[in-house]
Amino acid sequence: MNIYFKEILNRNDIVYNLPRPKKENKLPEILSKEEVAKILNNIQNIKHKAILYLVYSSGLRVGEVVRLKVSDLDEDRMLVHVVQGRGSKDR
Repeated sequence: MNIYFKEILNRNDIVYNLPRPKKENKLPEILSKEEVAKILNNIQNIKHKAILYLVYSSGLRVGEVVRLKVSDLDEDRMLVHVVQGRGSKDR
């Protein structure tokens, strides 16, 4: 790629020599137990309540919940099978 810029386009390779800005690492905001309980207790819709209980108790990501199917739930062993989660991995 270096040769392409210098010889064909007659341009200097300025983009590759620029230092990248450092990414700021921020810790996520975490709800307290009381805040979580308040949210879960104030939900009236049973479907929404079940989804939030599942998400909170299992640590599922939003994309994993959206792709979840009934066949992914094992009622006998009380397990949730996440297919193609983050990094295209099953868990």
